Amino acid sequence: MRSAWKLTIALGCAIVALAAVLGESAEVAVRGLGAVLLIGSILFRLERDDRIARTPWLFIGAAGVLALMSAVVRLAHGAAIGQDNPFPSYGEIPGYAGYLMIVLSAHSFWAHRSSRRDVEATLDGMLVAAAAAVVVFTAVLSNYLRDDSFSIWARGGNVIYSLLTLTLVGHVARLAVGPGVRNMAWRNLAIGSLTLMTNDLMLLLDTTGSSWALAVARSSSTLTFVFVSAAILHPKAHSLTSTPEYVEPRLSATRVAMLGAALLTLPVALLAALVPNRSAG
Repeated sequence: MRSAWKLTIALGCAIVALAAVLGESAEVAVRGLGAVLLIGSILFRLERDDRIARTPWLFIGAAGVLALMSAVVRLAHGAAIGQDNPFPSYGEIPGYAGYLMIVLSAHSFWAHRSSRRDVEATLDGMLVAAAAAVVVFTAVLSNYLRDDSFSIWARGGNVIYSLLTLTLVGHVARLAVGPGVRNMAWRNLAIGSLTLMTNDLMLLLDTTGSSWALAVARSSSTLTFVFVSAAILHPKAHSLTSTPEYVEPRLSATRVAMLGAALLTLPVALLAALVPNRSAG
């Protein structure tokens, strides 16, 4: 049992790599198995360890169920209209709901890990989310939203997903600089959050015309299931929702690096936007 999380990562990464070689059908099947793994891991651990707070993990479990529903509905919709991976589709409804569950889970983790209001961490999260919004808008959404070759429903659907992703970025950044342990269970959860946001970015790029991004999205979404499952299976998973003793906030190296990167994002994005214009002129 103590090594279950290691086995989950090793086998999960190997199977994801194999599925990428075998092709789309294998990747879709493995992604479904990943969702089942996540749901089963959460139910298994919550049943056997009373120290683990239920609420954030039940939100994640609900997100896993909704992700499965979204994939099934999208597949059925695509089969009905003769189109692979249609967007938007009726699968967006459980998709949006599932993403909302993830955001609520991140908020619940914060509520368990923090014993009092932390305005500094909240502002840090907002700053990082704002920096990410600048990157997404300048690099992808700015031209995409003005492109009439995409339907208004497709553009609106991607805006909703982008807003949900940016909200999650802010919550994850707040958790990263906030109180609480930073053990292997935490690292697995952090990696799962990173692969989830990578999946969202790749799906956005795919719907805007980057055909290569869909394969990356399939692999990253399955890796999200793998690493979050490893987090809940870790023997120290209960510490993820433990409230530590209060200590005065300090400007750690991680916090400085994160804020420095966020502050540099705007001028770099503006410079990158100006370079093509000057070249064209």
